[in-house]
Amino acid sequence: MIVEGDYLLLKDKPWADLPHYYDTTIFVNVSPTTIRNRPENRWIHLTEGVREKKISTNDLPNVQYVLENSLNSEFICENIEA
Repeated sequence: MIVEGDYLLLKDKPWADLPHYYDTTIFVNVSPTTIRNRPENRWIHLTEGVREKKISTNDLPNVQYVLENSLNSEFICENIEA
């Protein structure tokens, strides 16, 4: 079984209890541009102001939190955008 998610390696409870269930871990490293573009595309149906507020007050802070508060993974996969 493969599980995927931003919070799965967080050091915080309850997430911190999960790693012993994993056989291996992989972190997909993406560029800052991709980190910014993905929520832009996800929230394209919102008005520009609402979209920008959602990204700047929710999505980007969540990314930063995950990057700063996650355990190291066994492998790192570099995501290369075409």
